[in-house]
Order: sequence, then structure tokens, then C-alpha cells
Amino acid sequence: MSKEKKKKKKRWTYNKGKDAFTDYVVTNREYTRENMERQKELPKGWSKSEIVMAVVIVLAVIGCIVRYVVLK
Repeated sequence: MSKEKKKKKKRWTYNKGKDAFTDYVVTNREYTRENMERQKELPKGWSKSEIVMAVVIVLAVIGCIVRYVVLK
């Protein structure tokens, strides 16, 4: 008998973490591309909700000034 060792076949391992990470990167890249295209199409002015929020903030500041400065 000879002392030859049989070569073991290497097991193929499945790397789920790598697949999940690459899927995340590819999906994020596609989402970013689509988002940039959408922003190029939008007008550069303020939206209605931004205008409403700005008006509410300005009214709140005016109210605070009136309460604490004028109505001491």
C-alpha cells in the first residue's frame, strides 16, 4: 500500500453577506440615479408645502416677538 492521500474537493461556500451588500449597493446606485433625474425635471422654485411651512414659522416668530417684547 502506498501512502498517497486523496485530494479533498473544496466545498463551495455561499457568501450571503457579500450578496446582500452588493445588492444594497446596486439598488442604492439605481435609486440615486432615478432621484437625480427626478430633481432635474422639477422646477427650481419652492413647493406649496415649503411655502406654507415658511409662513407658519414667520407667524410663530412674529407671535413670540409680540408676546415677549410688546406685551411685557
